[in-house]
Amino acid sequence: MNSSLQNRTALVTGANRGIGRAIANLLAAEGARIAIHFGSDRTAAKNVLAELPGEGHAIFQANLTQKEEATVLPHQAAEKLGRLDMVINNAGIFEPHGIDTMSAEDWQKAWDRTATADEIAQVVLLAVSGRADALTGGIIDVNCASYFR
Repeated sequence: MNSSLQNRTALVTGANRGIGRAIANLLAAEGARIAIHFGSDRTAAKNVLAELPGEGHAIFQANLTQKEEATVLPHQAAEKLGRLDMVINNAGIFEPHGIDTMSAEDWQKAWDRTATADEIAQVVLLAVSGRADALTGGIIDVNCASYFR
């Protein structure tokens, strides 16, 4: 393989499903080692770990709505994988609901949880970007309107 991602490492938050899973697979296919982040579904994260091409991938659990957990995640990944070249900030909170079945109050609570997780992730990732021992490359922030589904 002659890829610019060979021997690179990437932390992909929310890599246990959806867009994060697809990103993890794409990066691994190009030669990167992946730090697979998950919030609560360890089984799904293990399934992603088993399906990724290449070697040296690992899974990491962290609740990104909790600043303490979010803060240590990139450092744990860098320690386990030897370094961290990039962070794909993809994690989000999705609560299935229909526009006709969810009250305005419940919608606001779901929105608040999503916004809190996004805000904490942004602050933590910005702090990490200034730490040469934790991140040698860049940060990509993935946002979508899945909370409006």
